[in-house]
Amino acid sequence: MSLLRLRMEVKHSAIMREVAMPEDFTLAFLHEAIQSLFGWLDYHLHEFTDAKGIRYVDRDCDPPDDGLPYKFEDDVMMKKFFKKPGDTLDYEYDFGDRNEVLITLVGRATQAEPKHFLTRGPDMIEDSAGVGGTEGVVEKLKRGSAKEKKALSSWLMGAFWKNPEQVIREPDAQEIFLRIYRLVKLVDIAEGNKRDFYYHDWYWTCLDGRWKFGVPVTAK
Repeated sequence: MSLLRLRMEVKHSAIMREVAMPEDFTLAFLHEAIQSLFGWLDYHLHEFTDAKGIRYVDRDCDPPDDGLPYKFEDDVMMKKFFKKPGDTLDYEYDFGDRNEVLITLVGRATQAEPKHFLTRGPDMIEDSAGVGGTEGVVEKLKRGSAKEKKALSSWLMGAFWKNPEQVIREPDAQEIFLRIYRLVKLVDIAEGNKRDFYYHDWYWTCLDGRWKFGVPVTAK
């Protein structure tokens, strides 16, 4: 297991996740895990970039046409990039909002299952102008006028099926664990093939803890 730190820089702190995940999966799997860990819904384009400037992109999307080097993310294993503590890989999601995540190998974990170690900051919100926009939505949900709260709540529930309380809070350890654990299990059973797996509605499948479709449920 690779112990990874996923960090998004903000003005005064950071939105961060630390999790242990199998190292013998592809970057396509890592992309799905990041989406789940930060609460995104995979609505937009994304890419990884290594230290040499090579990009790793989704095979199912139109490839970059700028002439710069790229490879397909489902051809490359995670362990290619994370060999020693301190190794990094850049990830960007939604080129309009420019959600940038720095992925760093912190160390190795010996347990057989994924594990959550640290969460800092709430889930991200699609189409909100990146980290700053997410912070602004959270602040207005906490301290805005009744009119602002009502408008934001309607937008979140209608567009993203997210309850305002879900947006404000930080995901807890149990929820993070369920997200990555279910991702791993789904990959394992997809024809027994860890390189090519079926695509599911990952977020709603993995979000099996406190919240589901914006409604609180009892965690299994």
